[in-house]
Amino acid sequence: DDLRKVKDLLNDVKKDREFSFFIEHLTVKIRISAIELNVGDVGGTYDSGELYAPWVLYDGIQYRMYYSCYDGGSFIHGIALATSNDGVIWSKVARVITSDQSYDQNGAYNPCVIKDDSAPAPSRYKMWYKGDGTANDTCIAYAISSDGNTWSKQGSVLPDDEGGGGPWDWKIYSCSVLKDEAEANPNYRYKMWYVG
Repeated sequence: DDLRKVKDLLNDVKKDREFSFFIEHLTVKIRISAIELNVGDVGGTYDSGELYAPWVLYDGIQYRMYYSCYDGGSFIHGIALATSNDGVIWSKVARVITSDQSYDQNGAYNPCVIKDDSAPAPSRYKMWYKGDGTANDTCIAYAISSDGNTWSKQGSVLPDDEGGGGPWDWKIYSCSVLKDEAEANPNYRYKMWYVG
């Protein structure tokens, strides 16, 4: 019942709305500010069909939102960038990942991005994303950037296991990656969780 109440409240969110509710003797206060980033806004037609699956990163100067989108005509998904100074008001920048390689030619989406200040400049920003390739194969693909705007694709780093021995990852959908600074072995510092 409490979870349904929370869900109903979140579905009825209005900008800058505050509300409180009780769950087992706890008072929970939530303030939600709606962000404004609409399909096909200023910024081109690359996201006129849909925008979804945002990944937000604060880079020390501004918020950067990498989000999945498609143009509504070709239905080929790509990844775009919007920036914000406060995390509420966003300005679209451009599409930063297009579907142009065999491992992502049918779609590039569901980005996960980190900024690693200790990495060499060309790979300061790191992105992992879902790629839909030829023959209906899926993978996690990897790209690097020095500025978070212009990306260099590095290829597929985790292919699906379609037709292999693992029924739980015959398709791959998304991932989250973090860098574990406490890990002693440098080969295991990046940890990935993925949905298969």
